[in-house]
Amino acid sequence: MAGRVVDGLAAAGPVLAGPVVAEAGSGAGAPAGLVVNERRGALLTTAAVLDRGAAEIAAAFSGLTAALDAGAWAGPAADIWAGELARAGTSIRRALEDTALSCAHTAASQPEWVAPDDPRAIRPAARLGYLRDGR
Repeated sequence: MAGRVVDGLAAAGPVLAGPVVAEAGSGAGAPAGLVVNERRGALLTTAAVLDRGAAEIAAAFSGLTAALDAGAWAGPAADIWAGELARAGTSIRRALEDTALSCAHTAASQPEWVAPDDPRAIRPAARLGYLRDGR
């Protein structure tokens, strides 16, 4: 599929599976004949989603901690549970942040443009029961 590429995304038109090929003079800065590295894009998207998830987890656990501090539950059991809650929140947030960082580092090692026959150029068609884009 040949198409114009703008900021790494295909220009408006029907959504089709397959590589987005940069045309000469498209203005996107892509070398002619190369296609977008779909794997790199997926890694960057995943990193962004994980970063947002880590922020949302931190906010949720902060809300729980604030409720406990405001007296929602008091006593020795509450103190023990609050400590476990804080450890769990920190552990989950760190796991998400570490995974996001790993995805970002992996994406940074990927080229932005690849040959059309490179496996990283293929965007799998979405299938029912699978994550977006078949990933």
